[in-house]
Amino acid sequence: MSAITNTTISNYDYLLRNCYSSNRNARKAVYRTTFSKEELISADSNALKKIARNLKDLDYSAENGVNVYNNVKAFVESYNNLIESTSDSNSGKLERVQKNLKKLVKEYADELEEIGIKASASGGLKLDEKTLLSASPSKVSKVFSSSGSFTSNIRKYASSISHIAKTMLQTGTSKKQTTATVSLPGLTEAENIMTASSINIKA
Repeated sequence: MSAITNTTISNYDYLLRNCYSSNRNARKAVYRTTFSKEELISADSNALKKIARNLKDLDYSAENGVNVYNNVKAFVESYNNLIESTSDSNSGKLERVQKNLKKLVKEYADELEEIGIKASASGGLKLDEKTLLSASPSKVSKVFSSSGSFTSNIRKYASSISHIAKTMLQTGTSKKQTTATVSLPGLTEAENIMTASSINIKA
């Protein structure tokens, strides 16, 4: 069989739940705003680490098309979640690892685009499902299987971020920013406006 066909997404949510086993609600956009940045980074990095391991060991035969499709889609979603949760971090170490992760994806941009995964200028990924479904298993395998280094490096960076997130959770080093308006006597309304950049509240 030359392409991934007859694919459904009936077990996609089950797969994503397993990837986000440390914090299953973090996989849903409706709940993500209820978690701290540290919690999201931890959940996203652990999910990406698991999906990278899945992809590395996956059977890329055409008969396993549903599983291949779901795992690739889960990779894109967990990767994008991690890029979002690690943005605007106060941790220089975390910022460096995120840059390395984006750089890795950029290095594989051509191979990824051939199977329907396009990297944006901001470092995020967009999945063209039609292109993925028409891709040959060998092309998908070339990017994600154990024969290459892509998934191994993805897992390495995700593990590093997971370790940093664990430290952040223990020490509370990440801070949330907010915008507040205070009124002080003798100041104009404009002078009373305090921007988010001037207020740091511990998460």
